[in-house]
Amino acid sequence: KITGKSLLVMHIFMLPFSLGIVIQLYRFLRFYMTRQTIIPVMILVLADTSLLTQSIVFSTDLVMIFFLLLSLNSILYKKRILLSVALFGLLFSHMRGAMGTAMIGLFDLYKNKYWQKPFQKLSILTAYVPGTALFIAYCVFHYEVKGWIGYHENSPWIGCCETVDGTGFLRNILIVAWRLVDFGKFFIFPVLFYLVFRFLKNKYTVDQTLADLLVLLGLSVLAFVPSALIYKVLSSHRYFIPITMILTMITAYLLFFC
Repeated sequence: KITGKSLLVMHIFMLPFSLGIVIQLYRFLRFYMTRQTIIPVMILVLADTSLLTQSIVFSTDLVMIFFLLLSLNSILYKKRILLSVALFGLLFSHMRGAMGTAMIGLFDLYKNKYWQKPFQKLSILTAYVPGTALFIAYCVFHYEVKGWIGYHENSPWIGCCETVDGTGFLRNILIVAWRLVDFGKFFIFPVLFYLVFRFLKNKYTVDQTLADLLVLLGLSVLAFVPSALIYKVLSSHRYFIPITMILTMITAYLLFFC
C-alpha cells in the first residue's frame, strides 16, 4: 500500500530474508563445523536450485526457511526470547510453518533432554506460548469471519487438497523421491551413499554433530513429507527445501570429517 506493487519493491522486501538465511546458515554451521569448512558447506547448501529460485520471487517459503533457521540457532545458542520471536515468525509465515514449529519443538525436546526433569523444565514452554496463542487466536478469528481455515471449496487450489487413494499414495511416494533428486540434486545421493558405506565399513562412531543432523533430517521428513503423500498436489519442489538442505549438510559433514 505504501510503496506500490513493483518488481523492485518485491526484491527489496525479500532481500532481508535472503540475507538472513545466509547469516543464520553461517551461525548454524559455525556451531557444528570448523571455520575452514563452513564456507564450502554453505556454498553447497545455498546452491540448491529450489532455494535459489525462491530467492528471486515473492516467496513465503523463503520467509519460513529464515525463521526455521533462526529458531534452530536460538535453541543451539540458548536464546529463549529470540526463539519466541522466531516461532511467531515461523507460524505466521506459512501454513507449513505450523509443521516447522512442531519440528522445532521436538528438536528442542531432544537437544535439551527436557524429558529427564519435566516439572523443572516447564519454563521452556514460555517460548512457545506467545506465537502459538496468537496463531490459534488468528485461526479462530479467521474462521469466524471467513468460515474456513487453510482452504475452502471455492478456492482455485481446492484440487490440490484432495486426498488420494492407495494408488495415488504410491504415486506420491515416487513424486516425492523425484522432487528430492530433481534439478541436479541427483548427484548428491551417489556421493552420500558412498560416504555412508565408507562410514560403516570403517566403523566410525556417530558423534553429536552427526546425531543432531540425523535427528533434524528425521524430524523434517516427519514434518513436511506426510502432506505430500496424503494429498493430491502438495509436492512442489519448494516444500522440501528444509530436507534437501539437511541432506546436503550431512553429505558435506561426512565428506569433510569422516
